[in-house]
Amino acid sequence: MDAPAKWHENDWDAVFAGKAVAQRYYLRSGLVRKDRLLHFVPSKRHPTTRVVRSLLELQRHLQELGVRPTRLDRGHKEAVKYVLKKAQSSNASGIRFFTEEEADAIVQIPTEPPWLALLGLVALLWTLHATPRRRWERRLCTAALLALSLQQLRNAWRARKCAGELLGGADVWVLQRNVTPYLHEGRKFHLRALLLCVGDLTAYLHEEVRVLLATQPYNDQDGNREAVHVTNMGVNQEVTGYSESKQNMSLDELGEVSSEIFQQLCEVLTRTLNNLRTTGRRHFFTLPNCFDAWLGFPANPASTDSSSIHASRSLLLLPGWELFGVDFLVNSAREVLLLEVNPSPSLAMYRGSYGDLLGVESPLQEPLPSQWRRLPLMVASSLEDLERSQSPSSEGTHARFHAT
Repeated sequence: MDAPAKWHENDWDAVFAGKAVAQRYYLRSGLVRKDRLLHFVPSKRHPTTRVVRSLLELQRHLQELGVRPTRLDRGHKEAVKYVLKKAQSSNASGIRFFTEEEADAIVQIPTEPPWLALLGLVALLWTLHATPRRRWERRLCTAALLALSLQQLRNAWRARKCAGELLGGADVWVLQRNVTPYLHEGRKFHLRALLLCVGDLTAYLHEEVRVLLATQPYNDQDGNREAVHVTNMGVNQEVTGYSESKQNMSLDELGEVSSEIFQQLCEVLTRTLNNLRTTGRRHFFTLPNCFDAWLGFPANPASTDSSSIHASRSLLLLPGWELFGVDFLVNSAREVLLLEVNPSPSLAMYRGSYGDLLGVESPLQEPLPSQWRRLPLMVASSLEDLERSQSPSSEGTHARFHAT
């Protein structure tokens, strides 16, 4: 089986007409965008995160997360405390790490609008239009204003340059507090799991979870940050000393903690998908119910005498599916945190193809092999109860998030 077609390669008109099956979901931004996923992950199962769209927001959120270098000794100032990621990216593209000192330097960048530049220009015109006898009296005031104007213009240029260096290449970023990781043989690692979503909605987690380790031993001090903090396989393959046999492992190789970790993976994904589904189809658009409404099928086809309607509806019961690569981090307390969900996941670390992993030609038509663990998602009535029980003051507020 070949890899599924990319999203834009699907004939979505044919899919919505019920004439084709898509190997992608039409809309899944609630999963694959980091700035939206954070609203659906269960409490304390995601790094502390803020959404950033400008330098001003970055400064404000760094302060909210507690930048305080003046109160720390030198060792703590040089520790990596913050991570900045693109909201829509994979393979650690554009990732940035900041120490407390570096974060404080960002906070101190002047970002006030250069209104003094206009005032300095007005003062200059005011001086030039004065009579020769009084012009010298205004020069001192004008010079002072022009000096302040020049300084403010320099600050504005510096802020613009810093914004380009920090936030260039993407419109939306997420800022996260760095997590102290659980280590394997002194190295940081993340977990790559495969999530298969079918129709509206059945979800499966593959039992083969990969453990991807950093190349160099972990320390939170300044240094070669990619080799220490980035565990992505593609990045580490370019680092001197990389060993695939030692850095691409099965979850079972972690020993006795592996079963506990796998159970947590199932629980976090189940709760995340349930939270996501309570928001309707705005962030995760699955198709069958839409077909029912558009094509005029009754809500309960079994209650009608029209066998043709029942048969036609059954053809549209499972119109799509998609395979996602889900990345997790285990913190020092051995708690699993969901980092991100990737569409079109690379299967290089599995050393197999889509067909090998799925074990079937199509998950819509054949039962999946036993390696796929079905997640116990809530049924529709339970989801409605969950949504009604959530209020803005509860911990489940994130499940009712609606993006603008």
